[in-house]
Amino acid sequence: KFAIEFLKDENLRKELGKNARKRVFEEFTLDKVAAETVGIYKQVVGITES
Repeated sequence: KFAIEFLKDENLRKELGKNARKRVFEEFTLDKVAAETVGIYKQVVGITES
């Protein structure tokens, strides 16, 4: 039901797209992604050194 409403309602699509874009920019900052990547590397190194 929501999918049909979504396809028919251009304003809803735009609003959801705008909100999704905002969330991506908030959640996936360079600092956050870099910190997570470093954390993963540290875990891998820790596992292989044991």
